[in-house]
Amino acid sequence: MKISQSYSGIRSEILEDFNALLDYIWKSPRFVRYESELEEKKLEGYFPEEEAKSDPHVEFLRNARKYFEDKQLQRFPRYIAASNLFLATSLFEHYLYAICRGFERLCDCKVTEQRGNGCERFFRFLEQAGFKPRNASLYVQVDAALTIRNTLLHANGDLRLSRERRKVEDISNRKLFMKPDRRKSPGMLDDWGNEEVYISSDKDHMNINNFYSYRAAVQYREYLLDISQPLCPEDY
Repeated sequence: MKISQSYSGIRSEILEDFNALLDYIWKSPRFVRYESELEEKKLEGYFPEEEAKSDPHVEFLRNARKYFEDKQLQRFPRYIAASNLFLATSLFEHYLYAICRGFERLCDCKVTEQRGNGCERFFRFLEQAGFKPRNASLYVQVDAALTIRNTLLHANGDLRLSRERRKVEDISNRKLFMKPDRRKSPGMLDDWGNEEVYISSDKDHMNINNFYSYRAAVQYREYLLDISQPLCPEDY
């Protein structure tokens, strides 16, 4: 991936990369549906239903394989959703850093001089450079996405191991991952009945569905386009 040296084309690069990613995220759940259909064919090929009706041994093997494969496939949607959010966040950090490098040309401060890790360092740099990244449109939603990503990445969604448990619960309960005018809606349920961001019944685990990964990628894209405006005013 090559970032435009002049920065005048960074907006089109953000759009191109994120639009491709959004298409990928939208289509990726088809893998589970494809594998489910394929497994049904394999099951019938290995242990035919008619044969299972008359042979207890075949019936046992058929039921055992179906149980095992169904259990495996039930995990796939969660893996896909988390992986897609990680990918979207990585692309977001990549372009946020590129934008900061562009702003270095407009001020006397450097990104490397800032304390903090990851995106927090970039936000602090932009503030020192005279901008207000935390006042930008969608910052609340971007911050929510980064918090959710960190919780899934470092603790697999286990809130007992998260230092931001209360923040995660607040994000989920108040739907801070959505724009204010959307928070009264239930959000998008996936094919398996999972909400976009939800806390498990034991109250100790957080999960997401793929619709949320898609929503977060859109929010990342729009936020980057917003804060990059001073670098390429001719695009606006």
